[in-house]
Amino acid sequence: MGRPLNSLNVTEAERERIREIYRQGLRLTEICRRTGRCDSVVSRAVRGLKRPKPPRRRRVTQRNALIARRVLDEGVPQAVMARRFRLTATSICLIVKAARKERKRSGAGSPGSRHGRLPTDARSTSRKPGVRGLAPKPTLTRQQTQARNRHIRWLVQARKVSVAIVARRYDLSPRTVRRLVDNPARSHPR
Repeated sequence: MGRPLNSLNVTEAERERIREIYRQGLRLTEICRRTGRCDSVVSRAVRGLKRPKPPRRRRVTQRNALIARRVLDEGVPQAVMARRFRLTATSICLIVKAARKERKRSGAGSPGSRHGRLPTDARSTSRKPGVRGLAPKPTLTRQQTQARNRHIRWLVQARKVSVAIVARRYDLSPRTVRRLVDNPARSHPR
């Protein structure tokens, strides 16, 4: 059996054209379609060549930024965001993890100072002994505390969110949350 017709008479100029197209990042099937040559001719022409990898495209950055902002800044649970965006919990966790790294690298996103970074004395202080780098709890005004407590009562009573989840979200103990829900007259926990 003879050679395929389109593999005959491949000039050096045509081989160079195939190599140039390959270096631009086109797939072999697209090169075959453009040049009218069979895949064996194209693959032989580009054998041993390396092409630069295209830059990694960031996927759905607006959605990821929204998810990261809602989870990190507003305290929305990751499970809620997974249901809302129809993603897996692992995907949400990876998005939030990447956002945390980005914020840590840029130094933005933390409340407290003009440039988004906490003052050095606040960063070195910690809430628990032995844990370094955590800032103390921010002190809320009376109005902010009352609004937070109303929201906690609404979440537990109207939305039926568990006390443990609400406590974790607001960095309170479950006992404090139960006390706020059971006794609404007491608006400021001790």
